[in-house]
Amino acid sequence: MNENELFVAQVAAAIEAASVWRSLRDVQRTLRAHEEALDEAQVDPELLREEWETAEAVSCQVLRTMGGRVSKLWERYSLALVDRGVVDANAATDELVAGVFRELDRIRELNGSIPTAKVNDWWERCAHL
Repeated sequence: MNENELFVAQVAAAIEAASVWRSLRDVQRTLRAHEEALDEAQVDPELLREEWETAEAVSCQVLRTMGGRVSKLWERYSLALVDRGVVDANAATDELVAGVFRELDRIRELNGSIPTAKVNDWWERCAHL
């Protein structure tokens, strides 16, 4: 994991990639969507604010640990996309979304609620993806 990759950016990119896969079933577009979403999210002022507020709620160290887990989820997912067929990629997409949901839910458990609107939206979206 690149230490410059923020948790919120990683979640945004993972959710975007899962959405692209589910709608297009195209490996290259899915990988590109993740990369573009990650790059954009790391400079988006709204998402940077969400990162800061989330870190305040659960601590920077906890958020960094969670970011490491999301990064590992992405690594496994991207390998599944490249190395396996559509059926396995579909299952891997389910695993990615479930893993991201677990991390978002961990924030809710630690803080008693999701501290920011966008992160809460992602939590709700993952529950229905």
